[in-house]
Amino acid sequence: MKTKRNNEQFIGVKIVVILLCFCFSALLPAQSIQSYHFDNSVRINRTDCSSLSQLSVLIPLPETNQYQTIINETFPNGQFVASWNTPNTYIRFLFDSEQLSALDTVFDLTVSFDAILHPYIFDFSEISNIYEYNTGSIDYSMNTGNCDIYILPNHPTINSIAQFIWSSSSDILDYARRCYEYVAQNYSHVTSNTGIHPLEEILANGGGDSDDLTSIYISLLRNKSIPSRHVVTIKTDGTQHVFAEFYLEDYGWIPVDVTYKQCYPTENYFGVFDGNGIVVSRGLCLTLEYIPGFCHQCVILQDYDWFYWDDGTNQCDAITSEHIINSQEIPQPQLIVTVSANPDDGGSVTGGGAFYYGDTCTISASTNSGFEFMCWRENYNWISGDSIYTFVVTDNRNLAARFLERFFITVTAEPEAFGTVSGGGPYLDGESCTLRATPATGYDFLYWTKNGIQVSTNANYHFSVHESGDFVAHFEIQHHTITTTGYTHNCGSISGGGVYDYGQTCTIVATVDPDECNCFFVGWFRELEHGFFGFVSNDPVYTFTVTEDIVFLADYDRDDYRIDAVADPVEGGIVTIDGGNCRGDTITVSIIPNENYVFQNWTEYGVIISEEPSFSFELDYDHWFIAHLTHIDDITENNTAIIAYPNPTCGPIKISNTSIREVKIFNTLGVMVKYICVNHKEGIEIDLSDLPNGVYVIHATNESLRLTRQVVKMN
Repeated sequence: MKTKRNNEQFIGVKIVVILLCFCFSALLPAQSIQSYHFDNSVRINRTDCSSLSQLSVLIPLPETNQYQTIINETFPNGQFVASWNTPNTYIRFLFDSEQLSALDTVFDLTVSFDAILHPYIFDFSEISNIYEYNTGSIDYSMNTGNCDIYILPNHPTINSIAQFIWSSSSDILDYARRCYEYVAQNYSHVTSNTGIHPLEEILANGGGDSDDLTSIYISLLRNKSIPSRHVVTIKTDGTQHVFAEFYLEDYGWIPVDVTYKQCYPTENYFGVFDGNGIVVSRGLCLTLEYIPGFCHQCVILQDYDWFYWDDGTNQCDAITSEHIINSQEIPQPQLIVTVSANPDDGGSVTGGGAFYYGDTCTISASTNSGFEFMCWRENYNWISGDSIYTFVVTDNRNLAARFLERFFITVTAEPEAFGTVSGGGPYLDGESCTLRATPATGYDFLYWTKNGIQVSTNANYHFSVHESGDFVAHFEIQHHTITTTGYTHNCGSISGGGVYDYGQTCTIVATVDPDECNCFFVGWFRELEHGFFGFVSNDPVYTFTVTEDIVFLADYDRDDYRIDAVADPVEGGIVTIDGGNCRGDTITVSIIPNENYVFQNWTEYGVIISEEPSFSFELDYDHWFIAHLTHIDDITENNTAIIAYPNPTCGPIKISNTSIREVKIFNTLGVMVKYICVNHKEGIEIDLSDLPNGVYVIHATNESLRLTRQVVKMN
């Protein structure tokens, strides 16, 4: 025997038996609820197959839905499997060669269950509006397209019929009803016991089985993108039947039986299920998992489906299978409603017990001290928020009254005056709680503690309550940094910066160095946004209350006076500046003319400041002095505006000019050796006999002119 899967020959025999549902069968809806016990079996006969290596048999397992209630399911040696993206379930019987060797050559696989069948009529009066489909839903995407060759929404014949019916329809509900009537009137139940057929063949033959007529109807609906599907049933007499469902958004699936309508034209099967059959699966082209990881498409799952493998010797052609269904009407079984309290000490419950299908059941929950009723739940799904809940029994129920314990949350502030807190009080187990801490002005929130242990640094603390707790919001006073800096210009120092508590008094001081005579304090400035500073005070000692971080700038300035004095021309003499550099100091500026240069005057910005080679003043601001000098050769003799004679002279010299006001005589060093105020005389005589021999320069000034003459004194 070959044991490797990739070396085995895949035979894959698939048998689907669909028995004819004759129109003359009991088709009228059952008028009362009926209950049956079903044994749905597959008999495997492998008498002539000794090389069978693996076998997989799938038997549908009906589910409880609006048409039926399924209870007491049993399936020995089977595995429950859900079909991918469909509302179908099935039991998988899977055997390997070793397990098969322990079985008889003929053996049965059985799924047993009890079914309570109840007719269903859709209430069309509930439909107040036709809503757009959610095209992203599974119901829409899985039930609006093709199914291989069996459902073809865009087939030319289907498209032609759909357009004809749609042109007279008011909406999709009206269209669905018209399609139901059209198929029943124009197609017949013409085949029996031949299985589902391709749509092309059905249309050519003018009809077929119930599943075939249903395929025409569904193709017409899907042509207009109306979700629709086959509903596959096994009837209580062992025969099979198929009807359709179409989907309306927000209203659900609506049954439609075109086969019954074709057989009984005067009856209504639009929105009606007759209650005489078990729904075993829904839809066609189902993807089923025959062994873990191996999936295959089954067109219709009604009786059973199977696959088997041999060891590669092809000796299993004679293996056979047989579907056997036994049904037996039974008294209506009682459905059990179980009620419980969760948690047990949360309260008490009443109202459970045994009921028949359709009975009314009322259950109630009473709450114990310290708890509160939340809801009734089933399989952790919310059912009702009323402590007294009444419902119609249609299935076994297991309902739990969910009670929530009430816990107490206390909140305090530490220190109490530093802030306020809120959010405390009674809470139910699992309820959301938000604690809020609001610091007082000048204080900051630090953290929350629960029973002395830190739990959060968020002022708004969110959590689910599962126990009582004492929560404390911890606060502290704000600490603010006062920064002092400045443009000191080496003029002094600043102090007073540091870390201060909110509300504390701070004094910042700008001190001027007494040894820096020209320094002075301009003012305090504080830093604003974007690096700008704003004026605060010109008082060097500034006191304020701290409420925030602040950067202060102390601005100093100094009067570093600049005294500049130059000779013009530069080679004309030597300039000296004597004195201090503090405001009010006496400054002396002097010029010593070089040889052959004669000093004329000092000017500042074109204004004559002094006509003395040396002058003094009190320092008050910057100065720029120019000493004007004249080279002796530049003193021309053709200056006829002034006459000095005799020249040379041994002593006396006469000077004549109109309106002479004063006369100054300088030696060649630029030193004035004589000064005479002549008070506007027209001519004077000056005695130079007391002067040493040499060259002198005479400056004679009238109202508008300064006249210069060079004379020589000699014995």
